[in-house]
Amino acid sequence: MAEVGAVTATSDITVGVKTFLRTPKLRLCLNSLAQHPWREVIVADDGAIDAEREALYAEAATRLPLRLLRLPFDTGLAAGRNAIVAQCTTPYLLMLDDDQTVPADIGRLAEVLDERPEIGGVACLWLEHGRHTCTACDIRLDGRTVIKEIAGHTAIRTTASGQRYALFDFIPNSTLFRTACLREQPWDPFYKIGKEHLDFYLAHKQLGRWRFAVSLDVVIGHHPEGAAANYGRFRHGERVKVSERYFLDKFGVTQIVEGRKFDDDWGGAGGAQRASRFARLISKIRGRL
Repeated sequence: MAEVGAVTATSDITVGVKTFLRTPKLRLCLNSLAQHPWREVIVADDGAIDAEREALYAEAATRLPLRLLRLPFDTGLAAGRNAIVAQCTTPYLLMLDDDQTVPADIGRLAEVLDERPEIGGVACLWLEHGRHTCTACDIRLDGRTVIKEIAGHTAIRTTASGQRYALFDFIPNSTLFRTACLREQPWDPFYKIGKEHLDFYLAHKQLGRWRFAVSLDVVIGHHPEGAAANYGRFRHGERVKVSERYFLDKFGVTQIVEGRKFDDDWGGAGGAQRASRFARLISKIRGRL
């Protein structure tokens, strides 16, 4: 842990990237990570590692403290992330997907964890398709229904340096975690794709040990477009339905209801009438982002 008044440096942080098939996206991700000194960058790859991918890893290893975990094909998101956690030796772990790129100020996230020991993970805003977005929300059970929505007023807090953040039950997957949090309640390895994220945060909600946050001053790039055709067949269709059925049975619920998120239009119709709290906040800080 950093001394009082200091912030844990990226050189004391491990990065974990779960990747599957998307070589061009992974290249962008690794290139963005190379601007920072990290303790280690652990890539868990459960795709087909062809010559192009081997060359990418060889080149990246000249610029990054890279460790490659070669997993069985289609191991899945949850098991891949857990494999990264098992190899992490630092108190903080930045967990990313391969379609994300980190900014120059990504290290600021550590300030939130340094100051708030009860926070298990802090995520970023996303820059996606040219706009800032954040689907963070709270989670509650109402009978046999899981409801994902903002619960009441969202308080904006600040760190000692003025970094703004808000607390939620459910945050995006571009998160600086405490490794202890991930070991106490890992991802359920049943999930290959679909509902693994909600499962993780609902399990933590029920555990009651950790809080989660989103920084309003750190923005990560999210680039979901343009995946290869063979990628889609592993990420959609029946396997997503299997994951949802498993989730419902596991938690003894019958449905998941999506309510308003942090960046939703709370004020009614879209367009010129958009007046969400998130949009107003972003308009105020756009110059700083």
